[in-house]
Amino acid sequence: MLVKAYSLQQDRSRHCQIYNKQKELRVLLSFDPRVSHACWQYNISEQNFIGMKIMSETTNTESTNPESTTAAPESSSEFEQYQLSEKWLKRFKLLKKLGADSQSMFSIMKTPEFKGLSNSDRISVSLNFFVLFFGPLYYLFKKMWMKAGFMFASIWVFNGLLSIVEGLLGFTFPSVIFWVVPNVICAQIACYDYYKHITAEEKIWPQVPEFLKQPVGIISYLVASFVFLMVAVSLTTA
Repeated sequence: MLVKAYSLQQDRSRHCQIYNKQKELRVLLSFDPRVSHACWQYNISEQNFIGMKIMSETTNTESTNPESTTAAPESSSEFEQYQLSEKWLKRFKLLKKLGADSQSMFSIMKTPEFKGLSNSDRISVSLNFFVLFFGPLYYLFKKMWMKAGFMFASIWVFNGLLSIVEGLLGFTFPSVIFWVVPNVICAQIACYDYYKHITAEEKIWPQVPEFLKQPVGIISYLVASFVFLMVAVSLTTA
């Protein structure tokens, strides 16, 4: 639609230029006897003379300004290759604009550009409600395996530490704390992580230690954190 409208606008402009040129040439024929004599000498009618003159000038204009015939509005999106839904396409464009290619989500959330977004746009890129309820399972669904494993292991460490604190202080935390806190953190970075997963094929965050950037490191972390959780729970319930 944009290309068609652009072409129609070009046609109208060209027609106006031709009409104005016709008026100028008629005036020239009326007041310049040399032109009239030349037309009579070579048996050229007034209309033919005007048409030849306009065609000549149009050809010269197009040859010296090739952009006038080839320019067209850019309509393709750089994210079309990923075949995203409209909702994710909007998120990706916002994250790109906010600088997701060069900084973390938590850094983005501190910028004036992020704070200047509307409430709906801020929530769109910084809070994924599916992750809020399903946590790292959503990462598994989106095939972000290593980040999902890291999150599961970190949640087990967090729960183990809370269990130890409960045993030391002699009181019980509300059960909702054990899953709400880690899920809220995951929900805040889920859209950003999916953006990096799709556009940069990021497997794990660059800020984590080097040994956790390999699958064997994530597996080791999962095993160690699960053992720690079991030991913590057994000590507090004994």
